[in-house]
Amino acid sequence: LLFLLPYFHLWGDVRLPAFEGLSRTTLRIMLSATLALVMMVHMQAVLLVPFLVLDTLLRREVSRNPREALLDLLWVLSLAGLLTFLFYGYVVVHINGISTFSGAMDWFLSYHREGFFRTDYAWGEQLVQAYSGFRGYLLGRDFATGAAPLLAFECGLALAIAAWIVRSGIKHRPGLAVACLIYLALYAAYFFNYQPWDPEAWAVAAIPGLVLLGLAVFEAAHFACCEFSAQR
Repeated sequence: LLFLLPYFHLWGDVRLPAFEGLSRTTLRIMLSATLALVMMVHMQAVLLVPFLVLDTLLRREVSRNPREALLDLLWVLSLAGLLTFLFYGYVVVHINGISTFSGAMDWFLSYHREGFFRTDYAWGEQLVQAYSGFRGYLLGRDFATGAAPLLAFECGLALAIAAWIVRSGIKHRPGLAVACLIYLALYAAYFFNYQPWDPEAWAVAAIPGLVLLGLAVFEAAHFACCEFSAQR
């Protein structure tokens, strides 16, 4: 939320009064600091880096002013990377006493080396596990488990609803919807392999998911109004 709101404002996807009077350079610095902060809080936020690159390259607005768009990207990634490097350099060297590159990499990848990140699974079972974790996030941990056939049916239904939401969102506001979709796809791909049954893993889907849902509702309401007007 801290990063996405000013980012969407920078692209004009949303208009936030608090940011209206800020220059583009100020917004770049704010985004850089926010990106660095979220990566300091949790290293999984490094997925925002490919998100920024992919979203920038796929934006229609880039074709109108590619120089400014690329400058935004370089500004944010360079400054955020520098701040994050300084922070983790201090944590690794001064706090943990690690002085070698291999030792630093072992520290950064400790969760994955200990078997938390898996790829040896059956896709169907993993998909149901991921849905159960998402279900638990929406309804509470007590609802994270259930009968396998019922979960599989619910998972299929949820995917169908998600497809409608994505289609409607892209139709209503393509730039904003595609940005949310890239964000969700990157984090879903990661957490699909990293404890997908844990409800907390899917908390990152809340903001872009709600944005897509809102766009789909607006598109459905617009369609209904047009149909009603045509019938009159």
